[in-house]
This record gives sequence, structure tokens and C-alpha cells, in this order.
Amino acid sequence: MEWSNQTTVKSAEPFSLQRINAEEAARHQVNTVLLSILLGVGVIGNSIVILTYHFRMKNKRDDRYFIPCLAVTNMLACVSASVLFVTLNTFPVMFTSTVLCKSLNFVTRMTCVESLIILLIISIQRYKKICTRGRSRLSLFWKRVFIVISVITSVIISIPTLVFFGIKIRDNPSHNITEFHCDHVTNNISEKYGLNIYLGFIGLFFVGIVVSITVIYTMIGKRIHAKIQPPQTKSTLATSSDTLNYNSLLKYSKSDSNLNVRLESRIVEESDDGILHKFTEKNGDHVFRSKSEAGKRKYTVSEVKKARSGLGIFVFRYYYMFVSISLVTTISFIPPILILTLEAADAFVVNNITSEFGFNVILILRRSYLFSYVINPFMFGLFDTTFRKALVEVFRQLRFSSHS
Repeated sequence: MEWSNQTTVKSAEPFSLQRINAEEAARHQVNTVLLSILLGVGVIGNSIVILTYHFRMKNKRDDRYFIPCLAVTNMLACVSASVLFVTLNTFPVMFTSTVLCKSLNFVTRMTCVESLIILLIISIQRYKKICTRGRSRLSLFWKRVFIVISVITSVIISIPTLVFFGIKIRDNPSHNITEFHCDHVTNNISEKYGLNIYLGFIGLFFVGIVVSITVIYTMIGKRIHAKIQPPQTKSTLATSSDTLNYNSLLKYSKSDSNLNVRLESRIVEESDDGILHKFTEKNGDHVFRSKSEAGKRKYTVSEVKKARSGLGIFVFRYYYMFVSISLVTTISFIPPILILTLEAADAFVVNNITSEFGFNVILILRRSYLFSYVINPFMFGLFDTTFRKALVEVFRQLRFSSHS
């Protein structure tokens, strides 16, 4: 009889653990649904970017070289992080596989670091292309070397993850059961110090990347601002009533050799008349169809500034695109870094939040860097007109083939 009672208690323990796991999984359900949506959108969006840029873009511009690399990294990061977080949500207290815990955390950390390094490399490439007047652009060889270095660096930085992550066993005295969590595991004081040093390094690494990218893009921005401003010579000073003819407009719009090179590298070269039509005020006047007729038109200094500014926005659109991507990435990584720091200092535990709404909000912020991987494809479509045209052509061909 005594043996029977012991058997009953032991057989009831797994059931109690499963019940608590089911309750915790239900608490994570909102986050699981959101992760599933982000996973789908991220994989589809980045796959479209990879396929379109690699197979459909006829003009292999220097500006676009790192875009497929970034898209591949973003897709891998999106998949690994989503799988990790969904698994954690599904087995919050029953995560028993040490191999799965270490491998998913390692791949997630590696792809996160890789994406940040690629953004830094892109900023360096933009600086060399815009601020050095093309004299020291990255060759194809050095671009490939930088990619290899970024992969090796991200792997080295992520290796400690294999050491510090594992299955943490916790006793739940209120239910008299043992829980299994995929989390940081330290067995002694020295390991805890090592973990804190590593987490501190990760935080400093992120800050260093952000500061470096900010400084580089600030220097590029100053250079671009100088490029798109007409030279303040005697011929353009005076007042807004001063006029410049059409040839002067073209002169100031193309005066910089770097601008001229970029204008000539456009997929569809516009005539001088097209540039005039696109970047100047019409003011109700008719559009001139020949340069001789256009030469009769007078342009004020303000119109020249507007024309040059418009050309600058078009020519340097990749600068604005990568700045926007870097900004979104920085914003999305800040909450996880802050929460990770608080957790490392034992000042904050997400699972201890009792409010369902507060718990889900904090959990979303804890994993908010996933949004950057999903948003980036939309950034490419917003700024790269050639990418949009190629994508529209792909869908047009698919629609035509489906009807035929």
C-alpha cells in the first residue's frame, strides 16, 4: 500500500509540470502569434529582396552590393530568433534539450551580430564612395574580404553563448515540482563574473557599432549638404530676383564630378529637358521641348537650389535608405539591450510581472529587434525605385503566366 502511494505521487508530478507549462504557454500566446506573423513577413520580404536583387536587377550598382548580404543575414536572424522564441513560449518550464537551447541561442546571437557588422561595413563603403570622391572605393575583392571578416567576427563573438547557455533547473516549492528553463547557467562565482563580463562586452559592442555608424553618416551628411548647395559666388549671391539661364542651371546641378558620375549611372538617362521638367518649378509656364527654347527660360537662385536639392535626394537615395535602416535597427535593439542589462544585474525578471498586459508589452520589447529584420525589405522598396520596378515586373510576369 505504501509503494502504491509513492507511485501515485511520482506519476502525478509530470502531469503537474505539464499543466503549469500549459498555463505559462497560454500566457505567452499573444507573443507567439506576433512572432509567427513576423516570421512569415520577414521570410517572404527578405526572400523577395534576395531573389529580385540577385536575379532580376540588370544593373549591378556598387550601391546595391551589400543589400543581398544584409537580406540573407536578416532572414536567417528572423528564422532563428523566431524559432527560439516560439520554442521558449511553447515550453517555458519544460525546455529539456541542452543541444537545442545552445544551438538556437548561438545562431540567433551570431546573426544579430552579423547584421550589425554589415551595417557598419555599408556605412564605411558609403563614406569612401561619397566623401573620398571615388578615389578609394572598395573593390570587389575587398568587399568579399569584409563579408568573410564579418562572418568570422560574429562567430567568435557568439562562441561564449555555447558556454553560458544551457538548461537551468529550478525547484517550484509551491507545486513541489522541478522546472526546466533554457537560460544563462552559472555554476559558481567565477562563471557568473564571466557571464557579466560577456554581457557587458555585448552591450559595449552594440554601443560602439551605433556610435561608429552615427559618426560616419554624420560626416557623409555634411558632405552631401555641401554638394547639394549651389556655390555662393558673386553670380549667385545678391537677391532672389537674380536669374540664371538654363545652361547655368545644368552647370550648377552637375558641377560636382561625383554628382555627374552618379547621374550618368542611372538606369534610364534623362535628357536635359527631362531634368528640367522633373526638378524645377513650372510656375504655370509651358514646358520647353528643346534646349534652345529652354535657354530662353530664366531661373532664380531659389529655383537652382531646389533643382540641385532634388538631384541630391535622387542621387544620394541609397545614403538615406541605409541611414533609415540603421536608425530602425538601433531603435529596435535598444529595449532588448536595456532589459538584458537589468536582468543581468538581477534587478528585473520578465516572468515576475503579474499583469498580463504589462507582461506581453515587456516581452515584445525584450524581443523587439526582430522588427528590424521585417522592416528592412520595405525600406528597400521605399527608396530603390529600380527595385520596385523589377518587383512589379516579376509580379506582372507571374500574373501573365497564370492567365496563359
